[in-house]
Order: sequence, then structure tokens, then C-alpha cells
Amino acid sequence: MQKQKLTNMPLAKYHLLQFKKQGHLFFKEEVAELQLEETFHLYYYLTSNGKSEKNAFPVPKQSFLQAKSNDECFYEMKAHFESYYLNDELDKEGFDEFDLKNPYIGEDYVWVFKRTS
Repeated sequence: MQKQKLTNMPLAKYHLLQFKKQGHLFFKEEVAELQLEETFHLYYYLTSNGKSEKNAFPVPKQSFLQAKSNDECFYEMKAHFESYYLNDELDKEGFDEFDLKNPYIGEDYVWVFKRTS
């Protein structure tokens, strides 16, 4: 199969932003600054890429916004992480690497991602 060149970068960026606003996609990079050949981590809400870094995971917005104790929050986020990254477990130490205070909040899904140093 031949690789097709993207000819309408502004349109592609527009669609990336729309899907991100919905919470169906997640990426940390600023879309306006992306270049044609630039690689970046892209996460899709329905399933993880088996080869992707485990730096972000989606949580349904209503589930995320419900007030919880620390223990309840851990077990709820653990369940969402393990549902997204099948066959991977999230322990308390790994959980502490994620930034729950500054998630990306989309219309349908909230993306919890690891803090950057």
C-alpha cells in the first residue's frame, strides 16, 4: 500500500482538536506547533495501542467528577487504567505518578496523564 501525503495540514489539525475537545483523543502537544513529519504520542479513548507509552488513560467524565475519598479515587482510577491497558496493573506508587489535579477534561472523557519533571 502506498503512503499518501497529507495535503491539508490545517484541516487535519482542526480534526485533531475537535476529537481532543470531545475527549476521544488525547495528546500533550500544541496542535498549532505540530509539523508534518513530527511524531507524538496519540491516545484513543476506546483502546490503547499495545506499543504506546502508558502515560495517559481515559475516564468517563461523570465518573471522574464525582467526589471521592483518596482510597476510592485510587481504586476507581486503577480500574480505568487496567481496563484501558489490558494486562497491566496500576499500583499505588505508579498511581502517584499521575496528575489528578490537572487532567485534560474533554466533553465526554477526562484524560489523566503522568506528571512531567
